[in-house]
Amino acid sequence: MGLRDGGVFHAMIIAGHVPAAKIINPRTGRPQYQMSPADMAAFHRRFVTLTTLSAETGQHRNTLKGILSSRRITPFSPDGQDFGAVYLRADVAAVMR
Repeated sequence: MGLRDGGVFHAMIIAGHVPAAKIINPRTGRPQYQMSPADMAAFHRRFVTLTTLSAETGQHRNTLKGILSSRRITPFSPDGQDFGAVYLRADVAAVMR
């Protein structure tokens, strides 16, 4: 998915920004979230990470981070929530043309 910190994904799921199904892990008996291929596709339609943007453009993630920063594109952070380097695809697409 392009996120290096699994806690970010969990936080995005809990906040309702990413679709996922809550299941019980059959081995541990603990609840966890599972994303279907459709859930993953929905994430990628709405959001982009530096890793996925690098794969899509062929540019290094540090170069992309610099481009986004210079164009004042900030990570997705509704109500000040920190989800790391996750950007709205629409914001990034506007500057990557």
